[in-house]
Amino acid sequence: MMLDDHYANIQVQPSLASDPTKGLLPVIIYLRNLFAMSNPRREHFHAIFFDERCRYLDDYTLGSGDQASLSVRMRRLFAYALKLDACGLVIAHNHPSGHYHPRASDIASTKQITHFAQAVDINLIDHLIITETRAYSMRAGGHL
Repeated sequence: MMLDDHYANIQVQPSLASDPTKGLLPVIIYLRNLFAMSNPRREHFHAIFFDERCRYLDDYTLGSGDQASLSVRMRRLFAYALKLDACGLVIAHNHPSGHYHPRASDIASTKQITHFAQAVDINLIDHLIITETRAYSMRAGGHL
């Protein structure tokens, strides 16, 4: 599912160091709505791709799974990013449990994705964990 016209003009601030979630608020709202429209009892992994000026290019759901596990192939994620010539990437997944803090596996996968992104010169802007009422930024949490 792509961003509708209201969200298509979203720009993410290139430097999110001072307040990572401030520039991402429209993205968080979009993702929360996207996950709510999908099966809310399943965990979903979604990526949003940006150009060199942090303008929206496309977005893509890469996988879904039960609350205990979600498998995403990095080859698929980065193949699509390279096809788009994306320079920036926001990845996100939901926690149907409502618990918004990252699990150890979330932190480990973020580190692995960060290494892949650096290797192909793509900026991992953030990895967000979305619940019905909250969002957790891995960047703000010090995991990026």
